[in-house]
Amino acid sequence: SLLEVVQPKKEESEDQNVISLSVEETNKLREKLGLKPLDVSDKSGDVHVPAKNLGKIMETEKLAEKMKLLQEKRRIKQQLSSVKSLGAGSTDLTETVSWVQRSRSIDKKKAAAAAQKKLLDSMDDEFGIGDLVDNENFGKEYTNKRSQELNCLT
Repeated sequence: SLLEVVQPKKEESEDQNVISLSVEETNKLREKLGLKPLDVSDKSGDVHVPAKNLGKIMETEKLAEKMKLLQEKRRIKQQLSSVKSLGAGSTDLTETVSWVQRSRSIDKKKAAAAAQKKLLDSMDDEFGIGDLVDNENFGKEYTNKRSQELNCLT
């Protein structure tokens, strides 16, 4: 009796018989069986969004990390290439040579000054001038202190 109400379309394939029904035919059959009919309302607002491919996302993230690493390496290499090495510039060598010459001349001047002082001290000891100068300076200091003390009293 149910088969009489609904006339299904038979499609024969090589291995099996396939019965196909339209949505309206299926709903009529479902009503006869006491089931809820299928919803055929137009759902144009719903759009199927395909699932995200996690493999591609992870691959993209790995590539982005690799690109950041390469950019950082390139930036560091560029910074290091701008730094001069120890023997790179000839101006550094001339500056070093001039520094050595300056320090040697300063050392020579210090040695000459020490020899001059030693000579003058030995001459002072020979002629006794050192004692005279010391006594003269002592007398000046004594009179300066004495005059300051007297000025404070007045």
